[in-house]
Amino acid sequence: MLTGSQSVVKLRTDVEQGTLRYKEAESRNAVLEVTLTEREEKLNNLRQKLDLTRQLLAIAPKWGETQTRLKQLTEKIAKLDAKSEEYSTRLERAERETDAFEAKYLDIQGYRKDLEEQFEGLF
Repeated sequence: MLTGSQSVVKLRTDVEQGTLRYKEAESRNAVLEVTLTEREEKLNNLRQKLDLTRQLLAIAPKWGETQTRLKQLTEKIAKLDAKSEEYSTRLERAERETDAFEAKYLDIQGYRKDLEEQFEGLF
């Protein structure tokens, strides 16, 4: 059996050991809390990557369709450019013909005026 003073010493020792274990446990808990926070951040990052991957997989078939449509539109634009070039050539030719016609018309008008003057000179 322990005497009163021995009991007090034992209780004091037990309290000190308990306090020490409590502080060690708090320290471990703080480390574990930081580790848990880091792992939660990593998990959230992985979830975001997974969501992005799912979105990319959903978009992938549409990307193929988009590329096909883009190719079709590019070909259509090339054809329209060729037609535009053809029409530009036709327009230039028509403008040259119009200029030639106007020059010929002016020559004929001048010739007509000369004939009218000659005709009036006869009478």
